[in-house]
Amino acid sequence: MDEKINWVVFEVKGGGEDRIKPEKGKQYEFGFSSIRQDELEVVDKEKTAEGRIEIKKRIPVIVLEVDYLNGKRTKREFMVTSKKLIATIKTYFERDLLFTRVFQYSTDGEGYQTTHQLIALQEKPREAKNDVGATL
Repeated sequence: MDEKINWVVFEVKGGGEDRIKPEKGKQYEFGFSSIRQDELEVVDKEKTAEGRIEIKKRIPVIVLEVDYLNGKRTKREFMVTSKKLIATIKTYFERDLLFTRVFQYSTDGEGYQTTHQLIALQEKPREAKNDVGATL
């Protein structure tokens, strides 16, 4: 596992078929097996003397490999862009809980008002089930 992450990048300021896109207002149970740092290209609108222009820029993200989703084994990815959620993930990572626990995840709100909640639950089940491909 590549676990060398530059956490400082996320402290500067206060996908595909296999990517999980949680719905707002729903709760999910995740188990994670690896973590990596990546970048995502986004379009941001900035105010200039000439008016608002669209600027493409790359932002740092954390990509977690999900091996447990809502009671079933799976192999999917969960991309995190929220700096507050990344700070929570960092805490679990530093306490060696990130890969051994099941987490309850929920999100609510929209845009900059979106809140994310990630709570550690019980230990992740150890027996391997062949339930690959759990769906949302």
